[in-house]
Amino acid sequence: MKSIVVLTTSFPRSEPGSEAAGSFVVDLCESLGRLCRVTVVAPGARDVIENHTRFSVYRYRSPDKPLSTMRVYHPFDAFNIFQALAAGRSATNRAVHDTKPDLLVALWALPSGFWARNVARQEHIPFVVWCLGSDIWSLGRIPIVRTILKGVLSSADRVYADGYGLAREVSELVNSSCDFLPSSRAIHIDEPLPARNASPYRLIFIGRWHPNKGIDILLKALSLLDTGDWRRIERIDIYGGGTLHKVVEAEVSKLSAKHRPIFLHGYIDKNQAIAAIQQSDWIIIPSRIESIPVIFSDAMQCLRPVICTPVGDLPELCDRKEVGYCVGEVSPIALTEGIRRALSSNPIQFEDGMRSYAETFKIESVAQHLAELADIKLRE
Repeated sequence: MKSIVVLTTSFPRSEPGSEAAGSFVVDLCESLGRLCRVTVVAPGARDVIENHTRFSVYRYRSPDKPLSTMRVYHPFDAFNIFQALAAGRSATNRAVHDTKPDLLVALWALPSGFWARNVARQEHIPFVVWCLGSDIWSLGRIPIVRTILKGVLSSADRVYADGYGLAREVSELVNSSCDFLPSSRAIHIDEPLPARNASPYRLIFIGRWHPNKGIDILLKALSLLDTGDWRRIERIDIYGGGTLHKVVEAEVSKLSAKHRPIFLHGYIDKNQAIAAIQQSDWIIIPSRIESIPVIFSDAMQCLRPVICTPVGDLPELCDRKEVGYCVGEVSPIALTEGIRRALSSNPIQFEDGMRSYAETFKIESVAQHLAELADIKLRE
């Protein structure tokens, strides 16, 4: 049986919110584990090897706080970054030494791709890198880091990105091909519950309360709805948590004081998210910056149309197939109009497009593709 080592900084820990960030990576490893032997290298509270049914995890000690949010110029953060990077490299070397893999899969370009490149060179193992938007849009803007990033991607045997537009940007960065590979979660339901075919509807937001995810845009848009609009809304549920929690709580309190049916919840795991989506009729994605959010693929697999802002691949996805409404600009006013349009529509009219995308985003197809890469040859 072929052996693959997956290097990732997105993997669930025990703290709230981590499951949402990495559950699709777990689903990928579960699906991949049905096809080959899988070993995961991921951050944790301490150095330990965990054995799961379909894969094992080599945990390396890393701070709870994501490395991307730390300040390299701050002595305490700088120490933690250096320590975590060293621990991740060491865990990678141990996993490769112990399992003798046929392929390394880095999720994502940095730092996982950097570790993969170094050990791949030493052990003569092919490696592939899967890029996230943050690799290019954030880390790729730092001059020294950009040079390292280009070196990692140029050395990889295959390069992927989790968005169509992002794949084009990566191709331009390294002047070589980068293919689209969707990041999605495994959703095991025989047939999604049908949405309502007339208002009042249930609307839902699931995501981090962070400026990039546009939760503040959504709340402002909701405040612009009039009484007639709210008569077409049975309820709005907001799930998540994050740095904008005070803003979210304050704005929801204002709406609740006006007797608007809006309800605030904390983080939820994948199964809870799927249950919540199936109880809703429309999924709102008000992001300022995106590639293809996981919530989009969740919505498609649950046959729920979206109301979204025109960022990343969302306009292209909505143009290719009718799966909801992509508003004209990233603004509360535009999102308000999108919500009003949805409230006057029938979600069922988008079913054909959603079923088509549901097939595209199946995690089993992604796992099959990666498993087949275990037979690729090293680049000359």
